[in-house]
Amino acid sequence: MKTIILALFALMVSGVVQGQEGYDDFTAHSKKMGLIAYLTQVKYVSELKMSELVNNPEYAKQTAKVKEFNQTYNLLKINIDMLINQISADLYRNNGLKVYSKINNHIKEGKKLSQKYESYESSLQYIGGFAEALMSKDYSNKSGLSLTDILSIGKFVFDVVKLEQENQQNKVENIINVLSQLKLKSSIDLKEDKKEKDKTDKKQ
Repeated sequence: MKTIILALFALMVSGVVQGQEGYDDFTAHSKKMGLIAYLTQVKYVSELKMSELVNNPEYAKQTAKVKEFNQTYNLLKINIDMLINQISADLYRNNGLKVYSKINNHIKEGKKLSQKYESYESSLQYIGGFAEALMSKDYSNKSGLSLTDILSIGKFVFDVVKLEQENQQNKVENIINVLSQLKLKSSIDLKEDKKEKDKTDKKQ
């Protein structure tokens, strides 16, 4: 596990320079860790990217691009919410981790899910597609997250994966609690977060 996490950090740092290739490698390695790591990666990379977009001075000027960016992010958020809500509902109904385990193995090993679980597979494909599309969005040729942003994602990936491992012992309730933390913030919240951060920085 430590080896995978160290590799993940290295790939995140290289992603600052390598662009899409670095992001693809980052995604592949987060999937090797499992569903929780993958959703954590999608959440924090996507929120940072959307925050970069909505807090750019061009946001108020380029209406067509803003509409396109918001639509991509909102579709990503909706699909993540649906996936997490459905997994949570099925975990409660079955009072066991069978559904979670099957999806987790699908993410880690890339094996096709049975027909009974194919809706989860479709949902994950939509999430991957929208997340990748969001990473390519920008107002100019400049794109990419800062090194500080990338490293903060890595720390949270590590913290959430560690929490998920600890909570395996407590089964359904705690897995659902971890999943609930991985829903994306709204774009409005991301703009408010930036305002609060700016206020704090000025005080310091």
